[in-house]
Amino acid sequence: EVITTVDEDMAALLETFDRQGALRTTAIMILSDHGLHVSPAFLMGETAGLLENLMPLCHLILPRSLLDSSTDLRQNLLANQQKLVSSIDLHATLRQLAYWPNPPPPGPDTISNYERRPFRAKSLMGPIDNERPCADAGIPEDLCVCQVTS
Repeated sequence: EVITTVDEDMAALLETFDRQGALRTTAIMILSDHGLHVSPAFLMGETAGLLENLMPLCHLILPRSLLDSSTDLRQNLLANQQKLVSSIDLHATLRQLAYWPNPPPPGPDTISNYERRPFRAKSLMGPIDNERPCADAGIPEDLCVCQVTS
């Protein structure tokens, strides 16, 4: 897979950040725009391959001081590892990080997608519902992982 060509460079970069102490004060979000889409399972249309493609990588590296500042924050991040989130939720997370420890200033928390259906952004640092439908996360039906599994 092509991504393996970046693994060593990414690891070296993160190790450099750690050695320089940058990870004590810096939040890092590592994302991909899609999951694995060149596997035999995806190319053959198998459910596992379709699911892989619809669930891109999302890693959040936070300073220990931030994680230790709130038990709720740590619990929410752990609980949200397996929750349905979208890019607009990542935006809400970045806004919350930018203003931490204060809440972000008032602003639009409801956004309309191309179908004019409102959905509400949820920061990964707060609670996210277990049964959140794709429409509530602003995920179009044709990209909804729930449609593949049902």
